[in-house]
Amino acid sequence: MDTIAAIDRFIIEAQGLPESIVKEALDYLLFLKSRNNAAEYDLPRRKAGLYKGTINVSDDFDEPLEDLAEYM
Repeated sequence: MDTIAAIDRFIIEAQGLPESIVKEALDYLLFLKSRNNAAEYDLPRRKAGLYKGTINVSDDFDEPLEDLAEYM
């Protein structure tokens, strides 16, 4: 199916649907368009755990700070 025929079919299918469903379909269409645009730039995928072990949190992280004792 060529692009023009697909657009015409989309419009025909959307007619008569509740406005909320048409809006949801439009939102999804815009999402697909933005995802496709991001793929064109070949952005690197984020990798989970890339910086694991490089940041250390002290054991007393959640303890109150002495500098703020007078406010507590």
